Amino acid sequence: MKLKITALIIAAITTVLPLAQATEFVLDWDLDANGNVIAAGQVISSPNDSANPFNPGIPYSPYSDWGIDIQSYNSVLGVFDTALTFDSANPTGGDWDLETSNPTLNNILIIGENFVDNDSNGLVDDPDDQAGNPNAGYIELFMNDWDATDTDITFVDIDSPGHTADFFLDSILVHSAMIPALANGSVQTISFNGFAFDQMKLSFGGSGGIGEIKLTQVPEPCTFVIFGVAGAAAWRRRRQLPSVSTE
Repeated sequence: MKLKITALIIAAITTVLPLAQATEFVLDWDLDANGNVIAAGQVISSPNDSANPFNPGIPYSPYSDWGIDIQSYNSVLGVFDTALTFDSANPTGGDWDLETSNPTLNNILIIGENFVDNDSNGLVDDPDDQAGNPNAGYIELFMNDWDATDTDITFVDIDSPGHTADFFLDSILVHSAMIPALANGSVQTISFNGFAFDQMKLSFGGSGGIGEIKLTQVPEPCTFVIFGVAGAAAWRRRRQLPSVSTE
């Protein structure tokens, strides 16, 4: 009987464990959550935001279908929703230091400096990043109704101090790190792991961009199923115990 109970529990765990496997989301700014192409010069904002008075398009949140919202702030302009896609394979705005070639990252995300749209196509004509200020602003990610446990972030052109990455869980800071200042045109990928978070704030001390963000989500394991099977097995074992007379 013990072997049968053990086999039952093992079978339940084997069935449930795939449900607890990690899910990875990749934000590369080239494709949205549904595989649609993201154009260069696209202002990125959360679904209901339109706080950027210079935004030539409508609020656009490419990863909201994954439960990820993006907010941003340009501290020089004093304006929200200033995150902007920039084609690092074909730099504009004189930002050759944002060019990537090995590997080519294509679109990256920057804090935009201008939002001119002369051809009225909803895209910024000549994107460039906010630079020349010790506090350019920040880009913030919010995971709705789920937590991340690991992330790999690729930073581009971090050539000055003052860049930081802060992580929060339920609005409480759980981890903070400085981003190393390297050189013009530098590309570096930094891994952050060992803690859960549902909010990420990337602050820029000057020029720079985000090439890619990988987020790992680990869903809650279905422990109630495992405990339910174990409980049922214990109940069955109890029923089979011999009765004891008190006479």
